Amino acid sequence: MLPLGLPDDIRGYPALDEAPARRAIFASNPQRNLRHLVEIWARLILPRVPDAVLDVYGVHGLAPDQDAWAAWEGRLLPSGLAPEVKASVAIHPSQSRSQLKQAMRRSRVMLYLGHKAEAFCLSVAEAQALGVPAVVSSASVLPERVIDNVTGFVRDDDQEFADAAVALLGDDALWRNQHEAALRYQQGIDWSEYAGRLESLLLGDMEPIYRSVLALPPVQPESHDEPEKSP
Repeated sequence: MLPLGLPDDIRGYPALDEAPARRAIFASNPQRNLRHLVEIWARLILPRVPDAVLDVYGVHGLAPDQDAWAAWEGRLLPSGLAPEVKASVAIHPSQSRSQLKQAMRRSRVMLYLGHKAEAFCLSVAEAQALGVPAVVSSASVLPERVIDNVTGFVRDDDQEFADAAVALLGDDALWRNQHEAALRYQQGIDWSEYAGRLESLLLGDMEPIYRSVLALPPVQPESHDEPEKSP
């Protein structure tokens, strides 16, 4: 399968000088297993890292002044959680791309359980390219986006998922190793290379293609000047 290209604005960042604060990030549609993730957070992660925060970003219909717990509890968020647990889950209004990129760079780990409908999962790919370790499940394409035990963890069991999240939230050396590995291995390809690869797939059985047309020198326009006449 040909991976999607990644935009230039999230590629090529340097490593951070210091580990971020204990902030995890979810950056997807809240219908994609946010409720179960918050259940794991409340039951298995927060009690072991009580100063941690789960930042929730994504495209949703909440107004900036609307209380997400009042609107989503029992549906997109679990019901019956203690006030201090609710306070640890910061649900943000929809952000611009630039703001979301900054939020990812400030995050220590991305937590995502995925969804069966996903064909690529751009949010995890971009977070990894920015150097954010990720803990994900094996749902759909997520194992293709995270290098298990190198740039994050792929864990299906709730307890193992939580253990990996707690480790990244609390262990600076582990975070550093996976942060730098993500920057080194997860830059992906740009859209020009994507176009070249797609061209090769589409036309390679028709005629040999040794490089993309994108790499060829520009065609010089033909001259329409009349030739000089001999005296």
